[in-house]
Amino acid sequence: MKVKNGITLIILVLTIILALILVTATTLAVGNSIDNARLAAFANDLKEVQDAVKVYYMENDFFPTTADSTEALSQKAIFEIVSKDLVYEPLYLG
Repeated sequence: MKVKNGITLIILVLTIILALILVTATTLAVGNSIDNARLAAFANDLKEVQDAVKVYYMENDFFPTTADSTEALSQKAIFEIVSKDLVYEPLYLG
């Protein structure tokens, strides 16, 4: 009687099926992680907008309107806000 050494077709098919199941599960897990990260970033952005509106209300005693938002988003207004908060210090390399 001959002893057969090697991989049978059944073992090969089962190995391929198992590999496909593992790849599918990994892909789904990574996809869910990416979606969760996007949702977390979106929630963070909404919180920042909410905080900005609160600060605007505290400074002006009214909520911003559409006309206010276009002025607030202008590059000149942003530069004025940023430049007054900057502290210029000499840079020493050495």
